[in-house]
Amino acid sequence: MTLLVAGSAAIFDLLLAADRVPSSCEVAGLLANPGARGEWLPGGAAMTIALAARSQGVSTKLWHPFPRDMASDASLARLSQAGADCSAVPRVIEDAARCVIVYCDNHRLAWSSRITHVLPTNLPGLLEGVTHLVVAPVWAKWTNLMLDAAKSRNIPCSLIGEASPESLRYSWDVVVLDKQQCEVLRGVAAQTLVVTSGAEGANLQCGAERFSVPATSSQLVDSTGAGDTFGGVFLARHLLGDSAQAAAKAAADVAARACEGWGAWVAFNSAELPRATITRDERIRGALIGTACGDAFGMPNSFLSAPPWRTGMELGPANSPYHAGYPAGRITDDTEQALALTDALEDGFTPANVARRLNDWFVGVGGEHSLAVGPSTKRALLAYQAGASVDDIGLFGVTNGAAMRISPIGVYGALADLPFEELMKVVAIACLPTHATSPAISGAAALAAAIAAAIKGASWNEVMNESLRGARAGVLLGKWIYAADIACRIEYARTLVAGAHSKSEVAILISNIVGAGEPTTESVPAAIAIADYARGDPHVAIEISGNLRGDTDTIAAMAGAICGAYAGENAIPLEWRNLVAQVNKLDVADWARRLKNVAVSSNAAVTTFP
Repeated sequence: MTLLVAGSAAIFDLLLAADRVPSSCEVAGLLANPGARGEWLPGGAAMTIALAARSQGVSTKLWHPFPRDMASDASLARLSQAGADCSAVPRVIEDAARCVIVYCDNHRLAWSSRITHVLPTNLPGLLEGVTHLVVAPVWAKWTNLMLDAAKSRNIPCSLIGEASPESLRYSWDVVVLDKQQCEVLRGVAAQTLVVTSGAEGANLQCGAERFSVPATSSQLVDSTGAGDTFGGVFLARHLLGDSAQAAAKAAADVAARACEGWGAWVAFNSAELPRATITRDERIRGALIGTACGDAFGMPNSFLSAPPWRTGMELGPANSPYHAGYPAGRITDDTEQALALTDALEDGFTPANVARRLNDWFVGVGGEHSLAVGPSTKRALLAYQAGASVDDIGLFGVTNGAAMRISPIGVYGALADLPFEELMKVVAIACLPTHATSPAISGAAALAAAIAAAIKGASWNEVMNESLRGARAGVLLGKWIYAADIACRIEYARTLVAGAHSKSEVAILISNIVGAGEPTTESVPAAIAIADYARGDPHVAIEISGNLRGDTDTIAAMAGAICGAYAGENAIPLEWRNLVAQVNKLDVADWARRLKNVAVSSNAAVTTFP
């Protein structure tokens, strides 16, 4: 069974809520929400329907014009991560169509920029293997062409959320409309007709049978996309063989979640979506490039007192305390030290080799006078240069330098299929020369365990559980220093952001309450909580992390590593990956090959942590 979802409409929404309708000589107020801060949210009827159908496990293919830009790539990555087949999406050079929606009292006003209409170029190929077509169009010539081609192949067709009189020319399997749309399409021929009425529920007509299904109660924030969510879930459950009543009840439940946050896709932010087939190699490269892209994305805002909200890679601003003048896409010490750990793995993984490789990097970036080195690492490596023992130089490191560089250790652990206890030993060795303390090792262990589990194909909940397991094991290693418990802080941070209604709200909660500074007790819980809010979507996690107040490059690198390991490299925008590779001369495929070679080589012998 394959459902083809076809549409042509706006793909981004600016949602605004006003306190009243102003007269011509006054200015009304906008209520606080993402739109008031200028945040465009992904949406579009066809895309929301596709997500809804995939959330029920139906194989889904999308046809909808998308521009060639980073924001569109991010939306497509999210759809692909959910398992929607986006290979037939036509890419266009025109700007994305955008919709502005204003809610005021009981009124809803909407405006859209010009819709791009294109014609399908290969209808036989597009319909190959398709068993059901649903259209959610702004009706145009493509709609008739696609419907006629489907009908000629005896492919059943359904309609969701479109009241064009043109639709009266066709007979439909399922039609889902709201009350006003149904008034326009009186007499539409459908085997099953569903008329939604918001909080009043839905009325269904299946042949001669008529019945109603009540709405599921919810905390209403924004109803954008609720109707499309209902329609996509209902159609999916119908195709899977549910009765109309059971399908409508399931659709009402998911539509209620769609009303509890801002944006058309909010029902799918907190639910784990069915994952596309992602190879282990894609997850490995995802962890590594996720580290680098998070690092580069978060670089411009690092430790700015009032960072602007950024949605793409930008250069280091003049007021940056550490990265002024860095080109867009430039990595920092997070990724550079991860590469140094990879060198140490190839040498034979001992504390002495880790210290030597980190010191090589330290000297290369300017040593004592460099702005690119964290406080714990600088203190330890200066002691190393003065001749102190490797066993002693890291005994005061409690900041996030060990955690930020740990992604290749998580990758190595997965590739070598290390038992959990052995992975913890390797993590401890990676930490010892600069961060040989209980909180620092706890944070690094939480990340490495999560990354290793994600690469092995664990579910998202399993990935999060492994992060807690790693944190609890890591705190028992190294020199005990009092600090807040990392595992408890992770659980607290995850609970705190779970109820957030937008990316910007997550950023505020993390910055103001959890903390986004250099201490491991702040930055590791922050990164894992953001990754959890994003449910493994690296684009979402990196964007939120890079727009905190604090250590944005490090937190984005850590969140990007976990989510990249979970969702694979293709869930990270291609433009980001290409830019980071080009600017830093970073060959991620070669990096992954090096770790694979180490995993099968006796050269990576693990010593016992003291």
